[in-house]
Amino acid sequence: MADLKHLNYVRKGAKTWNAFRLDNPNIIPDLSGADLSRLNLKNANLCVTILTQANLSWADLHGADLRLANLCQADLSRADLTETKIAKAILIEADLSGADLRGADLTGACLYKANLSEANLTGVNLSVADFNNLKTVEV
Repeated sequence: MADLKHLNYVRKGAKTWNAFRLDNPNIIPDLSGADLSRLNLKNANLCVTILTQANLSWADLHGADLRLANLCQADLSRADLTETKIAKAILIEADLSGADLRGADLTGACLYKANLSEANLTGVNLSVADFNNLKTVEV
């Protein structure tokens, strides 16, 4: 269940969210199960954020920082993830169908049972990405 304070900040957009993150560097934001579909989160700092079962379908996450985020069972279908940093993120059973991942960095990400059908993977860095539910390699 998402933290309501965190949810209120992220729904105000990337500028407000990023200011909140700067003011609170030691928190681990919890947006689990939140409906963030179609939000403009371009360049948002979502690093080390809990986004399990969150709905991010059709969201604009262009250039966002999702490194080390927990995106297990998240819906990222049709999301704009171009040039997004998703290194070492956990994407177990995440739905990335139809997502635009051009130029994204998925180095060391765990993609076990992730749905990548019809996703644009042009220029994606998948080095040491884990598709086998093994412990992700430290980079």
